[in-house]
Amino acid sequence: MLAQLATDISREIMKTLKPIAGRIHTILVAGKVGEMVYPYLNLENKILIDNPQFGNAEGFRVMAANLVNNLTRKVSSEQ
Repeated sequence: MLAQLATDISREIMKTLKPIAGRIHTILVAGKVGEMVYPYLNLENKILIDNPQFGNAEGFRVMAANLVNNLTRKVSSEQ
């Protein structure tokens, strides 16, 4: 079942990234399901991140911090 899921995920990733596939250096795999299917993913240059179960949460935290910083800078520059 994991192998089939990984095949489906790999196919969808490659279909989505096809226009820029030649410029992608590394594919980072995160999340609990990512950790489970990682051995079966048919992707070149894949890397399972450290502590993948919380990788998505950490990524969202960093993204939120960047958005707050950008908004704060924008408000500061407008005053």
